Parts: sequence; C-alpha cells; structure tokens
Amino acid sequence: MKKRSFRDWAVEADKRDFPAATVEGFKKHLAKEPGDAVAQFRMAENLRALGRVSEARTVLEGLKNVPSEKLWFVHLGWGELDMDTGDYQSAEHHFRQAAELHGGSTVPWVYLGGCLAAQEKFVEGCQALEKGLNAKGDRDEVFLNLGYQKRAMGDYDGAYECFKSACSLNRHCPEARVALEDISFLRRMMKRSKKTLLRRL
Repeated sequence: MKKRSFRDWAVEADKRDFPAATVEGFKKHLAKEPGDAVAQFRMAENLRALGRVSEARTVLEGLKNVPSEKLWFVHLGWGELDMDTGDYQSAEHHFRQAAELHGGSTVPWVYLGGCLAAQEKFVEGCQALEKGLNAKGDRDEVFLNLGYQKRAMGDYDGAYECFKSACSLNRHCPEARVALEDISFLRRMMKRSKKTLLRRL
C-alpha cells in the first residue's frame, strides 16, 4: 500500500474543512516542494480561516509561477484578505480583477457584490450580481445576495422575487427561506396596518 504524502493528508483535510490539519500538512509538504503554487494558495486560505491573516499574506506574497487560468483564484485570495483587514477598496480591485479574468463563473461576482455591499454601494453591487446571473455556477447564491442588496435599498418586491428564485433553485437554503419570510412578514404587517388605518377613517 502506497504511503500517503503530507500533501495527500492536507488535501483531504482541506476538503473536510479542517484548517489546522490543512495548514500543518501543506507546511510539511512545502518544506520539500516550495514551488507548489496550489498548495501555497490553499495553505493561505486556511491560515486566513484560522485568523492568521499576516501569515496568509506572507504566503500569498511568495506565490510564483501561477498558471494563467488560476490567477483569478489568487485575486480572490487577496480580496478576502483585504476584506478581513477592512481594506475594502483594495478588495474591490482584486474582486474586479477576478471577475474580469473569470467572469463566466458566478463566484467572482458574488465576492464582488459582497464587497460592494460592505461599502454600501448597493446599486453597483446589484449590477455586479446581475452579471453573475448570466454566469455558470450557484445561481441560487447570486439570487440570495442580490435579494439582500435589494432589501437593503428598500426594494422589497425585488428582494422578494430574488429570495423566491433562490429558494426554487435550492430548497435547502435556510438563509433564503428566512429572508423570504422576513419580506412576507413585512407585507402582512403593512397590509394589516393599512386596514387598521382605513377602519379608523
């Protein structure tokens, strides 16, 4: 039976969302193969998950020879680090780069939309997420985030339709269901308030 390498262990740990095991496994692996860009990137992501942001930044800064088709991943990584440290302007730049490089996926649009929302740029956020609806991937997540932004702007009808679409695409999305119930509750409240007002008149 072939002995498992530290990289094998780290990859399995990463899939199982075990950040400590992932970091230590990739650290052992990279001590022998320092040029493994994928391992470096995944290690940086897991360091960030552990709250070790400065170490994650150091690892990303050491990335070399990243394949062109993977560059968008690197921009996502930098964007997430910048979000963690509150540098939203830099994060927005990286997420826009990721969307430009890999706009056919929903992923960068969701990240960009979230970053714009954190800056209360809701109109721009909606525009980014609407582009994400034409991409391939988890469209339910795009609808969910688009609904959040429309709700934040007070466009409750638009938000309702987005949450409803998210629920229809993914019936196992509790966030969309709770958000949909929020708007439904609001509608009932406003309808009853209107009836009460009419009776008083």
